[in-house]
Amino acid sequence: MTKSKSLTVGDHQKTKEDLASLMKPVGERFGQQKEFENAALVSFELEVVSTKVDRFGWRDLSQDMKQRLSDDWTSALRDYPIAEVKRGISDCLDENPRRCPNEHEVKAKVIKRRGQAMAKAPKQPELIAKSEVTEGDKAERAEAARRIMKEVMGYED
Repeated sequence: MTKSKSLTVGDHQKTKEDLASLMKPVGERFGQQKEFENAALVSFELEVVSTKVDRFGWRDLSQDMKQRLSDDWTSALRDYPIAEVKRGISDCLDENPRRCPNEHEVKAKVIKRRGQAMAKAPKQPELIAKSEVTEGDKAERAEAARRIMKEVMGYED
């Protein structure tokens, strides 16, 4: 896929602003219920990856210790969609498959991929008067931003 195809729909280039709207915290984009669901999925992903690499002898940890680790992961990662968290975990494991990543390493990978997506988008299209931007234009921009998020981060709404 060429750069122009991934950043353009019709005659409109997608901007950093278009991507930024997709990068808002889960709670802000989808509401509190989705934020709680996302936090539960983050906890589940911690358990999955910890079991895969047997972090700290995960199977032998007390329930209180598991809860504390889960709380730390949820606190650090709750604002990021689960698809981005999974991709961040995968990136960490690709670098070192025998070591379980911590929540801050996963967050750093998510932020890095977001930075790559933002770097790929143009800063500003040619200036258009607000009255000239139609709802169709906005929908086209949103669709292009979703494609970039999928291409760069493997994330779909």
